[in-house]
Amino acid sequence: MIFHAPILREIGRAPLSMHGLVRRALAGLAKRTAPPPERVVVLALGNEKWGDADAGAQSLARLKARWVLPAQVELVDGETLGRALVPLLESASRLIVLSALDLQGPPGTLHVLTGDAAAEQLYVRGPKRPGMGFAAALACAQLAGRVPRELVLIGLQPQRGDRHGAQLSPAVAAQLDRAADVACDWLRRWRVETLARETEPPARPS
Repeated sequence: MIFHAPILREIGRAPLSMHGLVRRALAGLAKRTAPPPERVVVLALGNEKWGDADAGAQSLARLKARWVLPAQVELVDGETLGRALVPLLESASRLIVLSALDLQGPPGTLHVLTGDAAAEQLYVRGPKRPGMGFAAALACAQLAGRVPRELVLIGLQPQRGDRHGAQLSPAVAAQLDRAADVACDWLRRWRVETLARETEPPARPS
């Protein structure tokens, strides 16, 4: 005896096989249960009035200029917001911090630290002058049990002898694009879609 798969009909529609109905149901379920994209924050710490201490904000500006990022990525110039950053840290799933970072290397050296190593630098040493209150904000978020799952610190080694009103040193300024691109590499590692902006207008057809 031969059995045929039942054909189910919907009013006013073409007949659907059981397989077709299952596929439609699974597709609808996927739409309803798909989690929203994780929130990623790229935070710049620094002080524009102290030369290389502005490296974080300048790197963030290059990131904005060079890459188109989706709405799930929030770019924040933290300056010296300190404890005002607590709600931001508590709501982020992943965090990238851009800053000047003095690890006794040659000026312009790019440092990339992750996880506990990044947190230790932000807690203990911290960027010089910029964001001294960031460690307190991170501590508050940690006490509340709502810290980013992943933390990346991208820092540029400042030149010694910064003074109030100074500009970025040439060594640090030359590495801003690289710092922005490293941040973008981490976003892609987290499966965030990025799109390079056109830096030059397309050539006219001859």
